[in-house]
Amino acid sequence: MTIEKLIIKIQEWRKNKKSLSEKIPIFFWKEAIKLAKESGKPASVASKLGLNCRDLKRKMGLSVKNKKEINFKELMLQKSVASNPILELTTSMGMTIKVYQ
Repeated sequence: MTIEKLIIKIQEWRKNKKSLSEKIPIFFWKEAIKLAKESGKPASVASKLGLNCRDLKRKMGLSVKNKKEINFKELMLQKSVASNPILELTTSMGMTIKVYQ
């Protein structure tokens, strides 16, 4: 099946699906996987079909890496007895993490 035909079939299915939470039929995933393997460009195929690229890659058996790598650091703090936090961190999204002893 060509990508153009699959786009039309997926659009028709989306218009006629019974609920918003209805999952994409396996048939569409199988066809998308075939097209992605033939082209070697899963991101492009997913984009054209309106599918989630990470989901398509997982279904293809490809590893999906996180874009951001997390590095942890060990902090050595002096012992103290206090009701105030000994360390307070605020994320860019405004979440605050307080460390007490």
